[in-house]
Amino acid sequence: MHYYLSSLPPDAAKLGGHIRAHWAIENQCHHVLDTTFREDESQMRDVPAAHNLSLMRKFAMKLLMDHSLKGSLRSKRQRAVLSPEFRSQLIQALFPHF
Repeated sequence: MHYYLSSLPPDAAKLGGHIRAHWAIENQCHHVLDTTFREDESQMRDVPAAHNLSLMRKFAMKLLMDHSLKGSLRSKRQRAVLSPEFRSQLIQALFPHF
């Protein structure tokens, strides 16, 4: 059983929709991190280092998702590894005035 706190009126259909939408986003993010970045296979045991790597993976996922290039995150990730120009495009998207 799960309990939720909300300031919304007690309408089960609306609340259920909001809860499912929240968990859909969470599940999608975790699925991408697990499949594309293999986060579950990480053997990092140092807690601060594991946290920092997790943040870097999420940062990289966001950069790749926001890039306009068509294709999967896996293919964009591989392209970023192989192409200095593509990496520059990703970083310049963060700092457009430089």
